[in-house]
Amino acid sequence: MGGLGERSGVIPLYFHFVRGYNRGMVGSKHIIFLVFAVLLAACSSHGGWDDTGAVVLSGAGVSGSPFADITEPYFMLTDAYRVPFEDFCVDLGNPSGGKFCVSIKPNGRYCEPWPEDDGEEKKIYKHEPGYGPWSPVDANNRFVFFSDSQSGGPFRVGACERGTLKEYTIIETDATVVLYYAVDQEHFVLDVNTNDSDTSFLYYINLNTGDLKTVSIGEYRYQHPKLSYPFLAMTKNDYDIFHIYNLETGTMVAVEGLQGSFGPAAVFKNNTLLVDAAIGYGEESTDQIDGPLEGPNIFKIDPATGVFEPVVVTVGRYNSASHIDAGRWALFTTGRNSQYVGTFTSAGDDVYLLDMKTKRETLISSSRYGNNCAIVLEYPYVGWTYSGDPSTYIGVHFIQNVETGEIWKFIGQGCDSDAILYHRMLYYTVDLNGVIAAKLPALPLYPDDDSFCDDGNPCTDDRYFVTGRRCLNEPNRDQCDDGDLGTPFDFCHEGICTGYRTEPDSVKEIVLSNNLFMDQYEVTQERYRKCVDAGVCNPPARTDSFTREHYWDDPAYNNYPVIYVTYFDAKKYCAWRGKRLPNLMEARSHANPYDYDRENDPRLGDTAEVGSYDKDYDSLGVYDLAANVAEWTSGRFTYHFSNHPKLDFGEQLVMVSSGSWYRESQPPPTTPWSTNSDLGFRCVRDAK
Repeated sequence: MGGLGERSGVIPLYFHFVRGYNRGMVGSKHIIFLVFAVLLAACSSHGGWDDTGAVVLSGAGVSGSPFADITEPYFMLTDAYRVPFEDFCVDLGNPSGGKFCVSIKPNGRYCEPWPEDDGEEKKIYKHEPGYGPWSPVDANNRFVFFSDSQSGGPFRVGACERGTLKEYTIIETDATVVLYYAVDQEHFVLDVNTNDSDTSFLYYINLNTGDLKTVSIGEYRYQHPKLSYPFLAMTKNDYDIFHIYNLETGTMVAVEGLQGSFGPAAVFKNNTLLVDAAIGYGEESTDQIDGPLEGPNIFKIDPATGVFEPVVVTVGRYNSASHIDAGRWALFTTGRNSQYVGTFTSAGDDVYLLDMKTKRETLISSSRYGNNCAIVLEYPYVGWTYSGDPSTYIGVHFIQNVETGEIWKFIGQGCDSDAILYHRMLYYTVDLNGVIAAKLPALPLYPDDDSFCDDGNPCTDDRYFVTGRRCLNEPNRDQCDDGDLGTPFDFCHEGICTGYRTEPDSVKEIVLSNNLFMDQYEVTQERYRKCVDAGVCNPPARTDSFTREHYWDDPAYNNYPVIYVTYFDAKKYCAWRGKRLPNLMEARSHANPYDYDRENDPRLGDTAEVGSYDKDYDSLGVYDLAANVAEWTSGRFTYHFSNHPKLDFGEQLVMVSSGSWYRESQPPPTTPWSTNSDLGFRCVRDAK
């Protein structure tokens, strides 16, 4: 394995996404200045510019380029660009003066060669003395882009051309402006805000036709554009309401009900828009929302209509979207088990990979302490930076192939510097040193449509196995219907829908006033393990608890409530026992403890043995209603629980009941495929 990259078979997995933008850790001086050049995709042909700025079209590619095997087509240039390109400058009309200029031409310097061996990393660009990066590194089919800036001085965006290694100057400005850009393979939008104005100026370029025009969207400051043509998503007035502009029709849609920021936690790919946001109530929303859904959580927005749906919502814990690939794989970080230690509040955050088709979460990396950031995704590769010292967030960058478990680690990177994965290359900045490129084993990209892998069997999870270049149809343990009324409980076993008899348990039940039997205690780990051993239930998503590194796999906690179980497995366990989950009314009608003194209970901080909380029971003898863990119910979250008519998500959001060791109040709803360190369940049985 060449270069600085080190391949490791066994290393701790740590992961977190940069949440500085979302937690107020980043001030105005950190706002992204990076500007994608006007007419930049003219560089997307197989040719380039000569040293005079004239466009030179070459053949099928550049010999020796590490991207020669990329089959994605480049774009042909129109005749309008086959001429020497002079500097294009825009006077911003700023009272303080200043302009920005586009100058797409080689500057006479050269970048360093790209790495050639798998796992090798090289510095391809070094910042000039006194300069450093202000913006994330970015890439397209032909260039890797970077920024140079001095404090209070000039600002420049440059690029390294793959293959030729020529360094280009893209943007130069001496103005005090906020510049944002958004680009896809055929279109580009530049958003310019001056510090003396609350108005945005949008410049839209069609990269195929060469059309350049100004887009008028009203006298507001729109920021952080995300583009998936024809839709341009933005936030109005910085951290405010999401808006989606249709570049073809000129219409604007306001996403009423959500509030957040299209910073690094928003992704827009293949018309799939993921954001982390809080529930708001329209234009009157404020920065902090105390509503039925605490934030931030992750939502998916339909760009054509503005209708949104939950993707990841957990009980009172923040979640941040980060990356999406092929419309199926979403990578996110969550504080559902965060310890909140050290200088930064990112300690202990976890990263999960969500299969948006099967709605299954996979824990990729967990850190109980330290700082984690700068996550990237290009399936099957995921990456993150980890620092084991809570007082700093400069750490080692890891890349993992989630299909094979192979791991590579690279030199340190700061949490305030974004990284990207593009066509199996990792690009990132390291403090003031420059731009690093690291090569990963060449693999095909995940297909945008993988329906050719669907075998039509509800008892298998179907996906494309990128590393093996074949389809996988893996058996699952979902509930199903075998069509036989004589088998009341059916579930998938070894890829076949199989009917079973129920397995009643001997747990003590309480007779409720409505002729309903309710389990006296929450389902324990010992009881749930029997369902796992029978091949019916899936094991918990993780084996630790909030403060204990070993929980599920430690017999000392057999009589403690099971946690990290999805709604689907909780429902399946109860059905296996000939029972069901309580509905919301049943759960909450008996959720008031008799005389529990929460303020003076020293054990709050993690789960406890069931029934051990003093006086945490109701008059009928149902225990653990205010402490221990919150509990799944069969209730669905609808607009009846909120002040907003759009918040009716059907089976995508499930109500949760009772307090827990983490929170005293009734918890908010949760996506049924998510799990948590303070969420368990109990069962009820209808009286015959």
